[in-house]
Amino acid sequence: MPRQQPGRGNSNPEVRTRGRSSGPSGYSQFAMVLTGLVFGLALLKFGNPVIFEGKLPPPSNLTEIIYFNWPIQWGWAVAAVLGLVLLPLLRWSRGVPRWLIAAPIIWLAWQWVATADSIQPGLSHLTAIHFTFVIGFFVCGLLATRGVDQTKLIWLGIGIGLCLVMSSGIRQEFGGLDDTREFYSKLEKGEQPPEVQAQFERPEIKRIWQSPLFQMKVNSRRIYSTLFYPNTLAGVMLLLTPGLLAAVWFGFRGATAATRTVLAGLLGLGAAGCLVWSGSKAGWLIALLQIGLVIFRSSIPARHRRTIIISVVVLGVSGLVVRNVGYFKKGATSVSARTDYWVSAGETLADNPLTGTGPGTFGESYSKRKAADSEMARLAHNDFIQQASDSGLVGFASYLAFVGGGMWWLYRKLTARDSRLSQFIYLGLLGWAVQSLSEFGLYIPAIAWPAFFLMGMLFRDAVNPIDTPPETA
Repeated sequence: MPRQQPGRGNSNPEVRTRGRSSGPSGYSQFAMVLTGLVFGLALLKFGNPVIFEGKLPPPSNLTEIIYFNWPIQWGWAVAAVLGLVLLPLLRWSRGVPRWLIAAPIIWLAWQWVATADSIQPGLSHLTAIHFTFVIGFFVCGLLATRGVDQTKLIWLGIGIGLCLVMSSGIRQEFGGLDDTREFYSKLEKGEQPPEVQAQFERPEIKRIWQSPLFQMKVNSRRIYSTLFYPNTLAGVMLLLTPGLLAAVWFGFRGATAATRTVLAGLLGLGAAGCLVWSGSKAGWLIALLQIGLVIFRSSIPARHRRTIIISVVVLGVSGLVVRNVGYFKKGATSVSARTDYWVSAGETLADNPLTGTGPGTFGESYSKRKAADSEMARLAHNDFIQQASDSGLVGFASYLAFVGGGMWWLYRKLTARDSRLSQFIYLGLLGWAVQSLSEFGLYIPAIAWPAFFLMGMLFRDAVNPIDTPPETA
């Protein structure tokens, strides 16, 4: 997170007065609230990778609508409606480098080119549509927002969704997973009430709860809440918690410091608990990185910062080792598995350097290359490497320029800004980008939609400081 540097921001009081007085209209406020609610809904209903679409039938009754994930087509319909709402707010934002605008355009266009040459056209078409909506959210964040300070209302809906995710995760940790295991054990034995047994014996439903992946999730002690699996839950916490905590702190400036501290503290504890109980080792380390950056960029005297950071790192790493000692004794199997995925992706790129095998098709190519005793995977567990495997060098280079180059450009720009909310949102995006080196958040709407919208929003904020006056604690 960039260090706050007073005096390098906009020091003209007249300009700052104009920035404060030109607040968002009622329609803009409504649009921002709706945007946040859509992201909150995505956390609850669109937490599966898009490539798994069609594995479950759509909900057929109110109970299934409430408790089951929704088809991605429903999400696209919701996103399209939101796009229409945001359409009147679109305004071109000057100052963003042309290469940062060209990179996502080239990347998306190349996904459709790679789709035309895919080894699984149907799967690639589905994935390319998802990528189109992802870029659509980036464009809306860039062109439909007027500055981070004036979009705090987005965090209302995100906060509601995130609190429900935390609540579900906490319930899983304190008995919910045990209840789930007992439910499916009785189901397997035919001991559920007839109407429940009949519902879950439907072939398309039974195939899911008897699959190895589902059984592994249910029999594990790691929580996953409403998301695809534990590491996805960790990714959500890394991405959204810093911005939510800052939005709560700066959004409730009228309340007492004690009230804001308690509210932010409860949210932070809930997020930390979900991150720890998810069992994500990489997530734990990335959270330590985020905490270290907050301390490093804080106003704590320099002579004390280094000691505090070292203490946090030592305690954090020690806690990680103690909690996961069994995992490390087994040889960190997930690390070796990921290495196998990445080597396979590199071999696929060597064979198909121009267009890869098609968006979303890593699993198809990996199944033909993996060793007989290797664990099967449908995704490469690295968004950047999978771009190389799925869409060749052009797809990889344009995505790296877009996300990697964009994050570096934002860091340099935000260093000169005094908007702490922007800096905390950036901190969440940094956590998401780093986790993308070992996970697949790009393919999960619950992560990709808010991530790219927030990135677009920060792009606009970085070149339009007049729209974001400095926050005061």
